Amino acid sequence: MKHSELRQLIREEIQKVLKTPTMDVIKVKNGLYKFNGIDNWTNKPMSGEIIYNPIDKALSKAWEVRFDNSSSSEYFGKSLKDCINWLTN
Repeated sequence: MKHSELRQLIREEIQKVLKTPTMDVIKVKNGLYKFNGIDNWTNKPMSGEIIYNPIDKALSKAWEVRFDNSSSSEYFGKSLKDCINWLTN
């Protein structure tokens, strides 16, 4: 597999993860994503950031979810997909 084909495959996989029925996730830059959507439990709008921050943490907790109205992280995950699944389930 060529390098360009591999990069395209990775891009397609990322786009699959970012498309969820109740949540819009937008890449701001590497390691920073913004999300907006509807909370499945309360049906209220929610928004915030998903941040990659591997410094002084286990890799299983390198990604974190922060809501706009909170200064602390609500969830730590091992991947972007893991955080999006937590938000949408």
